[in-house]
Amino acid sequence: VLASPLTLTKTQDTKEIQSQELANILIGLARLKYDPELHHPEAGVLPAMSRAMLQRMGTFKAQEVANSVWAFAHLGRLPSLDLMAALELRAMELCSELKVQELSNILWGLATLGRTPPPEILAVLETRVRKYALAKQFSPQDLANSTWGLAKLEHTPRPETLVALEEAALPPLTRPQSPGFKPMELSMFVWSLATSGHTPSAEFLDICERRLEHTLVVQQRQRNTRGSTVSVKALRPLAESHTFDDQALTNIVWAYAMFGRKFRRELSQLIDDQDAARVVDKRLALESGSAKMLIGSACLSWGECEMRVKGGARQVHDNMEGRAVAALLWGMARLQQKPSQRALSALQTSAMRHAEHLSEKGASNILWAFGTFFHTPQESLLARMQAVLHAYILEGAVQPQALANSMWALAVLDTEPEAHFAEAVQAEAARLFPAFSPQEVCNFLWASVVLGLEPEPKLLEQVNHWLLDVDMSTWTSSEINQLCQVDIAAMHKGWPLAVPKEIQKFCQENWMATSLYTISKLQESVYMELTRSPLQLESIMEPSVPDGILSTDILVRHPSGLEIAVEVDGPNHYLKSQSTIQKLDELRIDGSTRLRNWLLEQRGYAVMVVPWFEWERTKEREAYLTAKIDATVRDYCDRVGELKERKMIYESYARGIQKETKENEIHEEWLRSLRKKELDQWAKLSGMKGYSKMRKAVLLQAICEYEAKNEAGGKPMSDELRTFKDQMERSRADNPRLTAD
Repeated sequence: VLASPLTLTKTQDTKEIQSQELANILIGLARLKYDPELHHPEAGVLPAMSRAMLQRMGTFKAQEVANSVWAFAHLGRLPSLDLMAALELRAMELCSELKVQELSNILWGLATLGRTPPPEILAVLETRVRKYALAKQFSPQDLANSTWGLAKLEHTPRPETLVALEEAALPPLTRPQSPGFKPMELSMFVWSLATSGHTPSAEFLDICERRLEHTLVVQQRQRNTRGSTVSVKALRPLAESHTFDDQALTNIVWAYAMFGRKFRRELSQLIDDQDAARVVDKRLALESGSAKMLIGSACLSWGECEMRVKGGARQVHDNMEGRAVAALLWGMARLQQKPSQRALSALQTSAMRHAEHLSEKGASNILWAFGTFFHTPQESLLARMQAVLHAYILEGAVQPQALANSMWALAVLDTEPEAHFAEAVQAEAARLFPAFSPQEVCNFLWASVVLGLEPEPKLLEQVNHWLLDVDMSTWTSSEINQLCQVDIAAMHKGWPLAVPKEIQKFCQENWMATSLYTISKLQESVYMELTRSPLQLESIMEPSVPDGILSTDILVRHPSGLEIAVEVDGPNHYLKSQSTIQKLDELRIDGSTRLRNWLLEQRGYAVMVVPWFEWERTKEREAYLTAKIDATVRDYCDRVGELKERKMIYESYARGIQKETKENEIHEEWLRSLRKKELDQWAKLSGMKGYSKMRKAVLLQAICEYEAKNEAGGKPMSDELRTFKDQMERSRADNPRLTAD
């Protein structure tokens, strides 16, 4: 229904489309939750509209600017940098005309898109926020969205703005009925004040506590009467949007910790009784008492430190003891709350200043926290923590957890340890191995693989003996997958690691069962560019390598016969640091991503990485991919002898994992059954629903390949898979782009 008029919008003369019409189309698509780039990427609707918006930006009114930013945020589509800059500039020019909801929509949309405007634009928008706050014209939702947007954009409002926002929130808080704050809106608002370094008045906090307590009491009564004969109507049951869910309650608890405000005993008990409190405990992997201690000490310290840093008083970090810094970083990492860049920088300075007072646990916790944050600290801090741990190792005063955590952190941060430290760690691990837990064993071995450090023969001998009768029933999926990677890497490296075949099979099955592949919009975009003219490269989306354990985003078969594994890497594959905030070209991949690339190379593939920041800023994408592919082929040719040897080793391994004697025949049968399992799973999940043209084409190609192989072997497809294929065949008749070749 939508495809035809949207295509008309693209082909129509842009001079005939007015700014209001462009904004209306965008906001309509957002409310319909219809992304034309996902469903009809070949039409190029959004790029065409973006160009038209740039041409018409001078005629955009305040409402049209706000609607456009809001719509892009709801679609999850960050437009071009030129268009975003133009929208931000236009918003600043029309700031005096922005209504309350338009202002909140702009701030919410920018924060949701992760787009931080220049400080001067945020300062102008903040002035408008302050005006509406002083006039108490904000609705609760707009007040929460505006404050949250400023906080997420890391813009700290002026003190008078924060006071005005707090005072504007008091009237809605005192209303017993709508239109007061909903729980999520209240949690967003309180969280934003805490993040901005503002401690509200005692009156405000008292009112929030009473509102929180009243709502939790009703929630508790509703939960206790489920399945009983008590009339629920008498309790005036709350709608889902009027209850504190896990996230809302966690935000409130965290904010109050930053305020240095303790809940009354009755309210604390109510919070402990909520499902959200148990979720917090689960995330921390701690007992209830330890979780309370962490929230009561680490978070309170964190709140005080963060607020003083934002206020410019960094001496608080200089006065903190080393163990306090370690406990604070560890606590925030367990809470999954990453400190701001300024706070991290100050904490690093304090850790360096007081390093001589750190325990071995404190030093390893600091490294572990930075690994958990995926944030590369200063080289001097990494060297200093290794020196502290090395001294404890020489004294024989280090625990297995400290060894495993520090090595894991260095591996995640892709940082090669200093030679004397690595040697001492490996020797101490061999000595302390009987005291290692399964998690510590997996972390240590995985880190050794990533860092290229072969464990001592004595350690591997103990690992081999331990694997003979290890009980894996209590292992987490992550630990099992780590052992699977270690097993494969050890084979390529020639390490004498002997994983029993039954454990090997169990680990591989777990890996394949937990590896749920998703195709991102970025991945789709690269795939479409590779397959369209004039490149027209034979490409397959998310194929498994022959053993079925690993896969790659896109497999390209080059005319030369070379197979190129194309990995389209988003931000989660890269480490953050103080120097890379504005310099994306200096980003480094993390240790897990480096291991993935290395394992694919061992299988004889040439690996080509397409970083998200290069792809988004590249206008000539065809030329970009051509240059990337040429460079990848040249690099492969330079190392062809080494890589061919790797592939021969891998092929021998792939045959060796089969238990039967007819290795080649059984291997082919295994591959066919694996392919059938994947396709049947996809067919069960959604059939035709939700698949873009490109995904349908990929599936149809895979099914046709599978069908041809099975017919040759005299084995028919399942009825479920055949029905799925018939559905796509019928769709292909109406869609010439859906082809099997």
